[in-house]
Amino acid sequence: GFGLMALTTAVAVALSLRRGPIVAIVGLIGGFTTPLWIQTGEPDAKKLFAYLLLLQVGLLAVARKRGWWGISAASLGAGALWVAAWLAGPWQARDGVWIGLFLLSSVAVGLVSLLRSTAAEGETSAEASGKMTPANVLGACVLGLSALLGAALVARSNFGTAEWGFFGLLAAATLVLGRLRREFVPLPWIAALAGGALLGGWDASFVSGDTTRFLLTTTAYGALFAIGGFVAAFGESGARKPGAWASLSSVVALAAFGIAWNGVRDSYTGWGTAALGLGVAFVAAALPFAKRRPEYDGALAAFAVAATTFASLAAPLELERQWITVAWAIEVAALVWIAAKIRLPALPILTRLVAVMVLARLLLNPLVLTYPIGATPIWNWLLYGYGLPLLAFAFAAWHARRTGLDAQPDSPFALATQLEAGAIALTVALVMLQIHQFFHGDGFARGAMNLAEAGALSIAWIALGLLFRAAQARWPRPSFAVAGTGLVDVGLVATILLPGLGFNPLWSAEAVGERWIANDLLWVFGVPLVLFAIAGRSAWRRGQTIHGWVWNIASFVLAFALLNLEIRQAFHGTRLDGGLTSVAERYTYSTAWALFGVGLLIAGIVRKGRPLRVAGLGVILLTAAKVFLVDMSSLSGLYRIFSFFGLGVSLMLIAYLYQRFVFRKESS
Repeated sequence: GFGLMALTTAVAVALSLRRGPIVAIVGLIGGFTTPLWIQTGEPDAKKLFAYLLLLQVGLLAVARKRGWWGISAASLGAGALWVAAWLAGPWQARDGVWIGLFLLSSVAVGLVSLLRSTAAEGETSAEASGKMTPANVLGACVLGLSALLGAALVARSNFGTAEWGFFGLLAAATLVLGRLRREFVPLPWIAALAGGALLGGWDASFVSGDTTRFLLTTTAYGALFAIGGFVAAFGESGARKPGAWASLSSVVALAAFGIAWNGVRDSYTGWGTAALGLGVAFVAAALPFAKRRPEYDGALAAFAVAATTFASLAAPLELERQWITVAWAIEVAALVWIAAKIRLPALPILTRLVAVMVLARLLLNPLVLTYPIGATPIWNWLLYGYGLPLLAFAFAAWHARRTGLDAQPDSPFALATQLEAGAIALTVALVMLQIHQFFHGDGFARGAMNLAEAGALSIAWIALGLLFRAAQARWPRPSFAVAGTGLVDVGLVATILLPGLGFNPLWSAEAVGERWIANDLLWVFGVPLVLFAIAGRSAWRRGQTIHGWVWNIASFVLAFALLNLEIRQAFHGTRLDGGLTSVAERYTYSTAWALFGVGLLIAGIVRKGRPLRVAGLGVILLTAAKVFLVDMSSLSGLYRIFSFFGLGVSLMLIAYLYQRFVFRKESS
């Protein structure tokens, strides 16, 4: 019965040459449905797919002769449908070979029929020019679908070696045809994605003892596309899109390496050496393209990215985790040096990506706190782990600016400016972490902040801001200007939040020391007030009026706070958060405020500084308010008399000084 129905199909196909496509369609439907009507109960893939192949050969021959593209598409599609149905249905382990042979044969017959038929229709010139023809479109679809079915065959066979071989042949076919015809260029990417998905699935399911075959298969997969993409980038046909082929080579090589490492990293060693070797191989692959610029700039960029990425992978695979970022930072400097030499647009982009990885690991990585930093202040791992990347970024920024790597080096989007910003961020992080290590030593990750450390952090922010402002005056850089002003502002906020509010000894139970004046208060509040005074003066000189006022006010407020805290320390000792305020202490505050206000006024007159005079008047007014509102009710006897007497003398002195020095000079 099967033979008679097959004969009927053959007669229908032969008659279609004389009677038209309707008869061919009848033969096609009958031929591909015959196995459904005639079943033996014992599925045999060998007989079925041999019959389907013969049927396809006959239909494709007729379709080619008569130019029936629909018949060709239906025939090839029906064969693919049978493959999918068999994989989903009566699959057995021995069927893989026959299905693989059918796929290869079907692709070969289909492509020969389709691609040769265009010449018979006078479309040779269209093919030569790369114009999309019905035959080319159909051929691309056939090859792409077959590659996907080959991947499905591999998965269905539980990643059998023979099935992998069939898939490899189909993938190689996509490479060859993609190089010969432009319309086939996307097909290798489809095959590569399918192969990568297969390997990823295999990685998640293979059993112990299968690791060697997994590694060899992954290596073969990577080598096929890496070498194939490299070869396809050369020559007249490949030169139309050398960057695409080089990208395919680079991407698949990286993917294959990553899949292999993730699957069997515990079974094999030497991954870092292998990554470095692959990086060297891609450098060698890039050399022929470097001699053919600018036509091959795209390919050169792709291979440069691959070489750099493999070199970047070598560091984390061989080094301990605390040294990974140091190696990447050195790579940033190397990339800038190479980019300045060969002027390849892709290299600055790659430099930015590596730089972002470095900054992310050093600035956003909480695991840094768990690294073996060491107990020695300053001379510890932080000096290397952050200092070396800092030097690498600084060198890279300097070299990028010196060699003119950016058309507008002062632009926020310029590589030099961005690397300078990275170096500044690393500088701040290094100083902050060193301060924390100084106070906690081996307990780096566990130590809690105290008043002294809070003051040190605030001082460091302000001092770094002043340092970068001084650097900007010597070497005008937008990054220095922004960092200088921004860090001083951050230092102001830190001073308010940390020693001012969070760790203020008035309520935080922080011990400030037994000695008068020379105690922690002088460090926590005295040093910042001096730094803010310096910052305010520099702001006035540079015409930064708002910052000048803000920083000078911060200096005055800190001086006033230090004065009051030192008075309280003199009466209460190391702890300021307890004890009653005596009459003598309240009187001392009034006297100190008055003297402080007069001192500010005199300093403002001598230095011709309006902020000092304004601050002095403000303190005197505050003193007057305290005397009338507080001292009048809380002081008695001589303390009240001396309080009012001192205030009166202060007001008379202020009036005299203003009349003698300020108003007279302003009127003149």
